[in-house]
Amino acid sequence: MNEIINVKNVTKKYKNSKGIENVSLTMVQGEVHVLLGANGAGKSTLMRTIAGLLVPDSGEVFYYGQDDKNSNNYTSELKERLYYGGFLIEQPEPFGYMTALENLMQKGRYYADGKDSAQEALQAVGLAERQNEKVRSFSTGMKQRLGIAVALTGRPKYLVLDEPSSGMDIEGRSELDELLRRLKNEGVSVLLSTHLVHEAEEIADRITVIHDGIILKTCLKQDFLKEKKSLEKWYLEQIRIPAGRTEASA
Repeated sequence: MNEIINVKNVTKKYKNSKGIENVSLTMVQGEVHVLLGANGAGKSTLMRTIAGLLVPDSGEVFYYGQDDKNSNNYTSELKERLYYGGFLIEQPEPFGYMTALENLMQKGRYYADGKDSAQEALQAVGLAERQNEKVRSFSTGMKQRLGIAVALTGRPKYLVLDEPSSGMDIEGRSELDELLRRLKNEGVSVLLSTHLVHEAEEIADRITVIHDGIILKTCLKQDFLKEKKSLEKWYLEQIRIPAGRTEASA
């Protein structure tokens, strides 16, 4: 089992809110790993920490990287993390005065095949025909697609996507699910957060439940399916345990 990201005992607290506490999580090669939790559960704090936008109070995060001999290893360096990964953290804020392609090239310029990979990414999210349009005219859903395209630029080894379907209509969400499955089949590993149970059930290989800043449970989707439970029922069981509630009390 090849690890792509390994979060070890990470805590990040805020003055006025809980944040996350002693969180551990592993992202495995060839999987879509869904971080499932309600709004305010700590998903964005964890994703921002993984992306390097927040510095943890304690704990460590390690990532896929390569050494000078071109063999796989793991690193905590931000430069390595950004080069080999693709990130979409919360709502993207593209440069409205730039075209779609110009926005992607802010990342693509660091790769030898950056323009080619940027155009591939725009094709993948359905924006190839809009690549020369100014982004200020894009809808919320189109900007979300553009954010995913930025993450895909550079042909990353792994993706970290925080609520990637936010702002998308039903058709857009279906196309995103298709894209993620295709990327997984091509060897791209995905860590994705959502508060939508049906979204997690549709695309996940592995699911981690986060609640009140704490990881409650991680398992393969096939494990709870063997118990003949819906994901919604399984998820509710996990979040009721720490609250001292039972299924009958719902």
